[in-house]
Amino acid sequence: MASLYNLSTYLPYLNSLNQPNLTSAVGIAATQTPATAGATTPATNATTTTPTATSTASQTDDRVRIAHLDGYSPSGGKYPGIQAPLEQTKGFMFPYTPTIQISQDVDYGVMSMTHSNTDYHYFNRSPNATISISGKFTVQNQYEGQYAIGCIQFLRTVSKMNFGQADANAGLPPPILALSGHGTYMFNKVRVFVKTHSYTYDESMDLVNVKVGSGNVRLPALFTLSVSLTTQPTPNMMRTQFNLDQYRSGALLANGGWL
Repeated sequence: MASLYNLSTYLPYLNSLNQPNLTSAVGIAATQTPATAGATTPATNATTTTPTATSTASQTDDRVRIAHLDGYSPSGGKYPGIQAPLEQTKGFMFPYTPTIQISQDVDYGVMSMTHSNTDYHYFNRSPNATISISGKFTVQNQYEGQYAIGCIQFLRTVSKMNFGQADANAGLPPPILALSGHGTYMFNKVRVFVKTHSYTYDESMDLVNVKVGSGNVRLPALFTLSVSLTTQPTPNMMRTQFNLDQYRSGALLANGGWL
């Protein structure tokens, strides 16, 4: 039996998602047979109906993904156990184009003058930007299910700190992550941390039984996973790298790490 996390037959299909030649509304080829609820075997036509990626997609990969920083190296590996499918996509990648909302506040204080018809505002600071991402996941075969539960487990893990007597790194906070996607001047390895994440088991949606390791998990055939991120540059980055002229021209964004 092939390794549970051998995605060699699924990755070409996964890498072709979001391409314009897909024929269905949710990004799956219309001829692909969905898995039935409770299925425990991979769909046999996962490779025969895979759409062909365009040449542009093969040159650059600007899909939205959240990954560990390059220097992050926990003792168990970046993507261990049921997170192993994320190793081959270099992090948690949204398989379909997600909805993204970026919010940047500007904090101004107020001077209230006595016997005045107006207030006078003064600049205080620019708080960190927040990024809300919401994307769909389908579970039409075992491979999609294993990838989906790997993404869920990734978000669970990066929301927690090291803790407990058996943990040599107890007290270490959740890791800073890198958000990439949509090109050089949008999300170019932006440093972020997970603020919230959520997903729903809709009562009207069929559940698909997915074998994972020595156990199993039941996942909705179609569900939406949402995550809220907050940018987190380091004090050293702000002190030694930030320059408004370079930021204005886009040069700072091209270097990566900034939003």
